[in-house]
Amino acid sequence: MTTRLIIMSLCICASINLFATRWYITPTGAGSHTGATWNNACGAPQIQQLINSSGSCDSIFMAGGVYKPTNTTDQNIVFVLKNYAKIFGGFPQPSATLPNPTWASRNPKLYPTVFSGDLGNDDINADASFFNQTADSVVGNNSFHLFSGDIVDNTCVIDGCIIVGGKGGSYGGGFYNTYHSSPTVRNCYIVGNQAQYGGACYNYVNSSPSFLNCVFSGNKADAGGAIYGHSACNAIISRTQFFNNEASQQGGAIFSNYAYPVITNCVFSQNEAVQGGAVYNHYSSIIVNSSVLYQNSANIGGAIFNNSSSITLNNVTITQNVASGNAGGVRNVGNAGPKIRNTIILGNMANSSPNMSNANGCTPIVANSIIEAPYTGNCLNCPASPNGSINPQFIQINDGDGADNIWMTNDDGLRLKPCSQAINAGANMYLPSYVTLDLSGKNRFRQQVADIGAYENADFSGEGYLTTLNVPNTTLTACEECLDVNGWTHYYDTVGKKMVLSLFKNGYDVGHIGDGVFDVKSYTTANYGSSTATNIQAPYSQNNDWFVMNRWWNLTPNPQLPVGNTGVKVRTYFTQQDVSDVNGSIPITNVPINHFRFYKINGASASLDPNNDGNTNDAHAGISRATSYDGNGYWEYIYSPGTSSPYTWRKGDFNGVDFAEYEIARFSGGGGGGAPNGGGAFPIKILSFEGNNFENGNSLVWWTEQEIPGGHFVIEKSQNGIDFEEIGEMAAVGNSLDKYQYRFFDKNPYWGTNYYRLRLTDFEGYSDYSNMLALLFESKTFNIYPNPARDMLTIDGNFPDRSEIFIYDLYGKEMQRTPIDGNISTQIDVSMLPKGRYFFKLADKDGDFSEKDIKQIVIQD
Repeated sequence: MTTRLIIMSLCICASINLFATRWYITPTGAGSHTGATWNNACGAPQIQQLINSSGSCDSIFMAGGVYKPTNTTDQNIVFVLKNYAKIFGGFPQPSATLPNPTWASRNPKLYPTVFSGDLGNDDINADASFFNQTADSVVGNNSFHLFSGDIVDNTCVIDGCIIVGGKGGSYGGGFYNTYHSSPTVRNCYIVGNQAQYGGACYNYVNSSPSFLNCVFSGNKADAGGAIYGHSACNAIISRTQFFNNEASQQGGAIFSNYAYPVITNCVFSQNEAVQGGAVYNHYSSIIVNSSVLYQNSANIGGAIFNNSSSITLNNVTITQNVASGNAGGVRNVGNAGPKIRNTIILGNMANSSPNMSNANGCTPIVANSIIEAPYTGNCLNCPASPNGSINPQFIQINDGDGADNIWMTNDDGLRLKPCSQAINAGANMYLPSYVTLDLSGKNRFRQQVADIGAYENADFSGEGYLTTLNVPNTTLTACEECLDVNGWTHYYDTVGKKMVLSLFKNGYDVGHIGDGVFDVKSYTTANYGSSTATNIQAPYSQNNDWFVMNRWWNLTPNPQLPVGNTGVKVRTYFTQQDVSDVNGSIPITNVPINHFRFYKINGASASLDPNNDGNTNDAHAGISRATSYDGNGYWEYIYSPGTSSPYTWRKGDFNGVDFAEYEIARFSGGGGGGAPNGGGAFPIKILSFEGNNFENGNSLVWWTEQEIPGGHFVIEKSQNGIDFEEIGEMAAVGNSLDKYQYRFFDKNPYWGTNYYRLRLTDFEGYSDYSNMLALLFESKTFNIYPNPARDMLTIDGNFPDRSEIFIYDLYGKEMQRTPIDGNISTQIDVSMLPKGRYFFKLADKDGDFSEKDIKQIVIQD
């Protein structure tokens, strides 16, 4: 209370009620200058007094404008931070139209609240914007610091302000935190400050400020262009960006000296120093999570220089950093012990060891990471082991902040393409519990397993690419591509999240999206979804009565494939509606997809006009017509269940989208699948496919109808639902319009889940598959607990019907029996049994049991 009374005698602002919780400040003040309302706001000279008098419930609201520590030329006068002082900038100046600005009208970008050290009013600010100030703009007479603190905790808050123009001499042009000074700084720009150590911020002896959602740019120092931490300083830095900071010696952005900062979801870009373009660590233990170091530069250690320091990198992306000497990425010397986990280090440049170099016996511990060759160290659980040297497939490595030029948004170029081997390749255990979001704000575990690098992406399924073009008379153009581990290049639309085409290039470079020539499109006709297919006529088919899907594709190569059998394959995507459209035009209903033919249109000059009406303005116009029927087998493809070739197509599924795969010789375009008028339905129709498990095997049962001669069944089994083996064959009855039942018994099922399917083959050799059936096989087994027990026992397991549990003493005397029926838990009262050891035996209804059906348990008091 004494402190407040003294302040009240010094300033008219302090005539506020002692219990007031909010103060208002404008650059010049207003009205009676009490600070109780915007109309009576305090002015800049009273800021320090309000800071000094702030209580635990108080806050200071500041209108946009420029505020300086003093109106004199005394460089030693600074804003001194105190506990409980909470400063919120970014409010509009009160006006006739907005006399009482509220929190809802606050906008720090639109109404910047600027704490400036420009005492001489001669700093260079040509664009009248303080957001882009640099230390080179600071000239003449400036404050040594803007803020200083001594024994200040995190109840001191600065939020939504610009701190600019501090010229700190030795320490911290923006902030000078000494001896346990740990303010909270949020949503602030700390720009254009300079000092010998820590151009923007100097932290000394247990000073651990928190910086959340801030920007450090254009700051300069000899060491620690933005931040210098010395002696047990544990700064917490989150969602903060470091741009264009500079150190003439070490640490373009951060210098840690016997310090332990934690950095999470941050960006370091275009910072520079002699050693450690972004970060320099000296006898420090620094932790960096989910962050990017991009296009920083130094003589040694373009991104990071570790000198006798233990750094931990979790889900960090380090790329396009440059060193004129050694280690464009990370340099480790002097017994440094870095731990590198879930991290990408590649595309950095240096005269030697472009990505990482180690000296003086340093041996990094690397796990679940990608480090570009020539790194040859061990890498535990890394893609493309042993050293994880693969292409992670960034969206656009040369445009780190994306088209919007804003980091930490959904178009950042260092996100991963859906084919990346870095997706779901990290290890969750390396991420601290407080790291729940990636750099762009997505759930760090959006597919349960963390990705490698700063961004949490998802594969095609996780991103929702579950369909292809399904709108009538529309063109879908691929805007992105990625290469999967099996050599398939997938072309897709990132806006509508639709698959367009997939291509197995077989080593040929036929162009890339964005090269100015290469182009991939899919079209639908106006008939899509009408249950009426497109009728194609000669010269597009071998007769005048074929109906094909209302879907076409076209690819403009750059360059064209060479003449000959190239081994290049395409996957064209289609929907169930495409199949329905074809069936809707054919009198015989339900023509199975394995009776369809797919078409490739070879090169010629005329545009496709499938309706033969002279109209080349359809959605599929521009696809060249074939020069021959079945020319070299690349015109019409018949179905084959297992392989694709120049003559056959196979059906597949990619993330829920059906495709037809076939081999091509030249590029232009192709049509959807089709069938002739008259169809030719598959000879067998399966009504159901079911099964049951028994003690000695699995029983399979299926019903059919409308059989015609020539068909047979092949029974297939798999442990994983992907790789199947034949376990039996059975001829179809044929000549039946009635329902017919078939049975097959698998005497040797796998332990656990068994997957079954039927392959139906007709008289022409065409095949189709039933649905997949999963059956669990386990012989009877049971568990008893607790053991030892006193009164009640619980027995559960996989029991045959009408089983019994027998209890025997050690001499074989039956003491008790309990019926068990099915897979249920049963409790048994053993309170009447004397303490001791007993045998429990599980027997089926016939009294049969095996050694594994006997367990021993102890009954105790």
